[in-house]
Amino acid sequence: MKILHILRNPDDETALKVALEQSEKHEVSLLFIHDGVYSLRKEMNYPLRVFFCRDDLQARGLNIDKSLDYDQIVDLIFSHDRVICW
Repeated sequence: MKILHILRNPDDETALKVALEQSEKHEVSLLFIHDGVYSLRKEMNYPLRVFFCRDDLQARGLNIDKSLDYDQIVDLIFSHDRVICW
């Protein structure tokens, strides 16, 4: 099963814990939006696929290669069996 976690809070330890636990049995991806994009500044060694909302990065003066525009985010959502928003 493919599970996508959408995180808006860069300090949400529970969301990351759940995602990491699920990754033991499922294919898990993380999408950081809103202030969640500040997770970019933290040490990120997640064994998961990680993406960031391009517009939210730009609004905060940040940049990264793994950023997605809104059309790509919609595609990402529909490519997963479950989506969990935090």
